[in-house]
Amino acid sequence: MSLAFFDTNILIYMFESEGTEKQRRASALYERHLDEDSVVLSVQVLNEFFAAVTRRAAAKMSISSAVRAVESLAIGTVHPLDADLTFKAIKRAEGSRLNFWDALIVESSLRAKAEVLYTEDLQHGQVIDGLRIENPFRELN
Repeated sequence: MSLAFFDTNILIYMFESEGTEKQRRASALYERHLDEDSVVLSVQVLNEFFAAVTRRAAAKMSISSAVRAVESLAIGTVHPLDADLTFKAIKRAEGSRLNFWDALIVESSLRAKAEVLYTEDLQHGQVIDGLRIENPFRELN
C-alpha cells in the first residue's frame, strides 16, 4: 500500500456539482485510495477545503454541508500542523521555488511518509525527497 497525500484542489473537485471530468477523476482516485486505506490529509488541507467550498462558485456549499464534507474527509489519516513543520516549510520555501503554502503541503506529505502527492499546483512527475508529484488532470489542462 502506497500512501497518497491529497492536496486541497483535488478534494474540491470531488464536491463540485457540475459533474465535470475533473470531478469524476478526483472522486475515482480518492475512492480507490480510500478503499486501500491509503489516503493522507493534513489539517491545512481540511481548513483550506472548508474555506474554498463555502465561497467557490462551482462547489458553493452551505456551512452545514461543508462541515459534513470535512467530517467525511477527516475519517482517514489527518496529520496535524506544528511549529517544527512550519519551520521546515519555511526552510524549503527559502531554498526552492515553492511558495510557503506549497512547501507546507510538501513537508506534510513527507512527514506522513506519503509516496505520492496529488495536486495541480506543482510540476507533474517531479520528485521531492522521494515524494512523487502527480497531477491527475494533466491531460485535461
